[in-house]
Amino acid sequence: MAFYEVLTVGIVQFTPMTVAQVEAIQNPKNGMVCLVTNDTISEVCLVTYDETNSEWRVDETGATMAD
Repeated sequence: MAFYEVLTVGIVQFTPMTVAQVEAIQNPKNGMVCLVTNDTISEVCLVTYDETNSEWRVDETGATMAD
């Protein structure tokens, strides 16, 4: 069962990470979100971990995150 947390604030601050840093995350969980600063397609974007396909997906395009 997934764990969800409801935030009562209107702003969430993410620490910017490179593609290499995100890919280095050990044991990512389904739905985990990161801010990526150097994705080749979207440059700065949010990515979400897709446990079904074991990959990070760019939220706005649905493409796989790439260097």
